[in-house]
Amino acid sequence: MEKLSRHARRLRAALVLVSLAAILAAPAAALADRDGDEGDDRGRPEHLTCPDSKSLVSIDEQICPSNSRRGVVVHHRKCCKNPAGQVHCDHFPHCPHNSPS
Repeated sequence: MEKLSRHARRLRAALVLVSLAAILAAPAAALADRDGDEGDDRGRPEHLTCPDSKSLVSIDEQICPSNSRRGVVVHHRKCCKNPAGQVHCDHFPHCPHNSPS
């Protein structure tokens, strides 16, 4: 088997590095565009909106205190008013035992 030239070795190393960078960047790019389509507000009150026929009354927040396994977690919920005047608030999710990440 012949040895590869210096140029071929550098080209092969460059291709390996580019492939590795693409593999590492792909999951980050896939996760960066998540909007919380499952109804999860992800702790961001700017994503809490009501359906078309309802109006937003308030946004409440619940603070889960820190423990030895995670820091402070803040949950938000929306309260919407329908055209008949009834107000309905979403439920707060449970406080996690471990770090949500």
